[in-house]
Amino acid sequence: MTALWEEALRAPAYAGPPVWAHGDLMPGNLLVGSGRLAAVIDFGTVGVGDPAVDLIVTWNLLPAQARGVFREGVGPMTPSGRAAGAGRCRSR
Repeated sequence: MTALWEEALRAPAYAGPPVWAHGDLMPGNLLVGSGRLAAVIDFGTVGVGDPAVDLIVTWNLLPAQARGVFREGVGPMTPSGRAAGAGRCRSR
């Protein structure tokens, strides 16, 4: 775990164009209906910056067995995505 943390801390800052990010994709902010995501609420922390900030949902919502499926759908984990796991991403 320490090695993963150290790798995330060394990750370069996001250099792409700023994008809108929700910033608080916690279970209480995701509304589900009929087994599917129906809405996202509480935009109090929305900001512009690194899109990887919203990848925190991988760690705080999904069960371990679903994380791999999620990552496959998102694509290869970028340095900023790994940094999101270390809490390094910030909105501007």
